[in-house]
Amino acid sequence: MRSRGRAHAEHRRHRSAAARDHGTHRRPRAVHRPARRQLHHGGAAHPPWHARRRARVGRQSAGVARLRVRRRPTRGHGRPPRRRTRARRHRRRGGRPVSLALYRIDDRLIHGQVVLGWGQPLDIRFIVLVDDAIAASEWERDLYRMAVPPGMDVYFETAAGCCSRLDEFRRDPRPGILLTGDVNTMRAVAASGGVPAVNLGGIHHRSDRTQRLRYVFLAPDEELALRDIAARGIAVTAQDVPSSRAVPLDEILGAGAPS
Repeated sequence: MRSRGRAHAEHRRHRSAAARDHGTHRRPRAVHRPARRQLHHGGAAHPPWHARRRARVGRQSAGVARLRVRRRPTRGHGRPPRRRTRARRHRRRGGRPVSLALYRIDDRLIHGQVVLGWGQPLDIRFIVLVDDAIAASEWERDLYRMAVPPGMDVYFETAAGCCSRLDEFRRDPRPGILLTGDVNTMRAVAASGGVPAVNLGGIHHRSDRTQRLRYVFLAPDEELALRDIAARGIAVTAQDVPSSRAVPLDEILGAGAPS
């Protein structure tokens, strides 16, 4: 009897030990615990349903307030962007100032296309008007002075006087236009050298002229004069305003219909 009691007691001890071992090896719980046990970064654990709905409508997560976005430094460290000054904007790559920006033939001389169409984009500050008759007429000079805005100077020169002062005008640091009313006067200026390009801005109808473009009519002697200018290595193109296409001389003289 005594041995049976000891065996029974030992069996009970083994069962108790097994129960204790079973309790220490519990199955791990799920990672996502109930909301009341989760830790958050200062925001609500689960925003109310209406907040979540507003976030969905705005295509933005309801927990976006908990996100921290690292700001990148802006270029220039907050300094305002640098702007080119007027003097710097009108300098060539070599550092030399741009002076005579346009050599133009236009029988209307000073008018809206010159003052506004070309004057504003090029920031023109002076015009050299080369015409023997106007240079000798005081009232015509006054008339053309009234056609330019304040801050723009007009210099009236004869063809011979312009050729002698051409280097002086080129040394002027301001952008300028040299303007003639006919092809032969421009040929005389080009013969003095240093003219990079000639712009045909407007040569209109006359009985001895043939229409080459909508705004260019040429007589045979004018065509020869333009070819003589081009033979000096000077680019001759027709362009009434900056927004239109520059038409080269070969295309102008070969054009049978206006364009």
